[in-house]
Amino acid sequence: MNKLQDLRAQLLNFVDGLKESPDTLHTFADKGKIVCNSLTLSFEYQYTANVILTDFSGDSDKVMLVLLAWYQQHQQDKCFPTNFEFEADILANDKVDLSIKLELTERVIVSKNSAGQIESITHPPEPMLDIETFAWPSELFINGVANEWKL
Repeated sequence: MNKLQDLRAQLLNFVDGLKESPDTLHTFADKGKIVCNSLTLSFEYQYTANVILTDFSGDSDKVMLVLLAWYQQHQQDKCFPTNFEFEADILANDKVDLSIKLELTERVIVSKNSAGQIESITHPPEPMLDIETFAWPSELFINGVANEWKL
């Protein structure tokens, strides 16, 4: 699960105090499943990433900002709107145990050669949403009534 490893590296690099104490950052893949069809061996990981910071005394806003920036780059299909779940256990005035959960998917492409043998297993990059050409809705329907939508 490449994304979970990449997310961990991002947090270690950009959240103050984590690089010096990497053992306080824990990452887990919860509720994982494999989604595939019967036509190919390619598949998709779908899981809830659970990021846990223990005895954290830094700025929780910065943690959320780093997660949000990473998520918008690596999971664009799920980031409109972006929803993270979190739980916090306040340990003292300056320390907290923080658990943050976010939904992730990773595609795995399995290619075969002409003899039918597996030739490669790759993780393609995420499709990038071009915000300039994205078709934003012009109307919002509430209880069956169209309302003008302005951004």
